[in-house]
Amino acid sequence: MKTKVLIWLLLALLTVYCAYLLWDIFVQRESKQWDFQTYYYAAKAHASGMNPYGLRTLSELAHKKIRLRFLYPPVTLWFF
Repeated sequence: MKTKVLIWLLLALLTVYCAYLLWDIFVQRESKQWDFQTYYYAAKAHASGMNPYGLRTLSELAHKKIRLRFLYPPVTLWFF
């Protein structure tokens, strides 16, 4: 009997933890995925024929300040 209660308790804790992780990723994505914004807007700039390495270009596309430069070779833009 104690084993079943312990299993249900662990499953409940795991469910709460997974819900927290999903909330943390999707609701607070601006603060958690700050580096992805650089890669996303660099790929958009490249697709538009713009310079993906310029911070000004990335900030104009994002309509906000981008602080991290795109540093990878041009071939990696196709993956983003």
